[in-house]
Amino acid sequence: MKDRNIYFLHWNTNKCFISDLPEKSELIEYFENGAIKGQYGSSPDTEDLQSFQSEWKVKIDLAVRSWFNDSKFLLHFILATAIFLLSFYFLSYVIRDPLPLVDEIVLSLVLSILAWFRLSNQEVHSEKALVKKQELTQSLNSISFENGAFLKQVELYLEKVSSMERNEVLEMMKEGATPLFFNTYSQEMIDFRKALGNHLKKSRFSVGRLFRKKGTVLLETYPELQILFDQLTVFLKNS
Repeated sequence: MKDRNIYFLHWNTNKCFISDLPEKSELIEYFENGAIKGQYGSSPDTEDLQSFQSEWKVKIDLAVRSWFNDSKFLLHFILATAIFLLSFYFLSYVIRDPLPLVDEIVLSLVLSILAWFRLSNQEVHSEKALVKKQELTQSLNSISFENGAFLKQVELYLEKVSSMERNEVLEMMKEGATPLFFNTYSQEMIDFRKALGNHLKKSRFSVGRLFRKKGTVLLETYPELQILFDQLTVFLKNS
């Protein structure tokens, strides 16, 4: 199994953790096999690491929930279907005051859905689920962060881009220019681009954030991380 990465970036006053790890149940396999590396350019402080662990504990909880629901899907489906059929039979033939057919179907469907969620909640709060969360949390706590030389170059570049004027950014993107360190760390950049892409899909950095230079707000919606991602895409495509 190929190792996945968690990167810590710190440029100007911005800090973020990004990762190329998969979401939900697929995440469990990497934690169980210890196939996760932490890297940084500027070393994270205690508060950063606490924030990282809090965020990933939530992800672990969601991963365990998804894993149990996936593994018990067929059983839950059969039980929920049985409850729907029994409810429909009871409402149709046992209750003397007849209900309209649509009402019987709706009530039976509601009962089966409630049963589905009840079964799911029982699984994720079971002893087995709690043990699994504890094991994964221990794996999370064992992740150590090491200095990645290329990440320091990334941080310096992000600081440079954040100080650029709007027309400078547009001209650079138009020319397809890429920083020289891309060539030095081309292999590392493949995994980093994937992590950056994951981050941009769900992060506030992917939407317009005003650049600032010497206290002046510049009218631009090109954030540093998006620029870096676009340049990486061009570089790897042409490599």
